[in-house]
Amino acid sequence: MGAIFNGALQLGSAVGLAAVTSIETSVEEVHGGFFEYRGRAAVFWFLVSIFAVQTVGVLSFYRNRSTTTVSGSNDARDRDEKFNAILDSRDVFINTEFDSVISGR
Repeated sequence: MGAIFNGALQLGSAVGLAAVTSIETSVEEVHGGFFEYRGRAAVFWFLVSIFAVQTVGVLSFYRNRSTTTVSGSNDARDRDEKFNAILDSRDVFINTEFDSVISGR
């Protein structure tokens, strides 16, 4: 899994760097050369727009999944009751184990 992530990161970095360099070079060619900052300004606004598109995408498509239980109930009281039942059974197990150790069974 790490190799897939690393490969995607390397590919994205290469494509992003190529796009940014292409934008900067083409704008500087037309507008005054390297000593003018228009190429770097164009790259800055390009990156700001990419960030804005990603933010809109996350806000639009990210879904917080409902926390339904196995039985399909989504009620907070049902979850609390099941959680308390688990805690009670855990306490019974611990007390039983502790009692059996003390009594030597």
